[in-house]
Amino acid sequence: MNLSFTEKTAIGNKRKSNEDYYGNCYNKIIDAHLFCLADGMGGYEAGEHASRIAVESVIKDFSLLTQKDLDPEILVACFFENAQNRLRYYKVNNNISRFGTTLAVLIFFDHSTVCANLGDTRIYSFSENLLTQESYDHTEIEELIRCGIITRQEAAQHSRQHVLTGALTGENQTVTPHIKKLIDKPDCTFLIASDGLYRMVKDNIILQILTHSNIEEAGAELLQEALKSGGEDNITLQIITNKK
Repeated sequence: MNLSFTEKTAIGNKRKSNEDYYGNCYNKIIDAHLFCLADGMGGYEAGEHASRIAVESVIKDFSLLTQKDLDPEILVACFFENAQNRLRYYKVNNNISRFGTTLAVLIFFDHSTVCANLGDTRIYSFSENLLTQESYDHTEIEELIRCGIITRQEAAQHSRQHVLTGALTGENQTVTPHIKKLIDKPDCTFLIASDGLYRMVKDNIILQILTHSNIEEAGAELLQEALKSGGEDNITLQIITNKK
């Protein structure tokens, strides 16, 4: 496995704390590398704890894997369910009423790549000068677009674009992440981004930066672009290049 990556985060210009949390882990036994990013839900209690617990939960489960032949999609679904359970335990024991975080996970196995998410933290692929959103936004706006009630252009100015329809909340209910097995492409680059990045930086600018910069430079440029455009939320990104 030949991966290169960079990770960046910033509190932004408007927030008092950073509720984003991210991490990565290489499991030598199964020769797989995991990247994950969570965005604690603003306005909820202890959002920074929710995002940290979710990421640490996934990393812990992934690091303990010893079998190569497990179904990746079933495996990832279990990661999300376990994170939900650990959030529930923390919530109950700390008497928290509202609790939540998004979570995006990208895993590079030997012969496959799997992305999964719950909430609106995004995963993009960049290959052959094309930027593709591989994740799914669990938001009210995305549902309205799917139903044909509003257009994607109208969605950009909609007052409820931050309202989530799915997240890890520690409630006593099953979670259903969006899971997608990706086709391996040579020299494909992936971007995992909290909404503090992609709401500030348009896709065409992201594409331009990824096209003309190496991943370390691109990470720094994207962060600065988000801050320059307002930096209204925490900004976190992971850029990973998978060279076949």
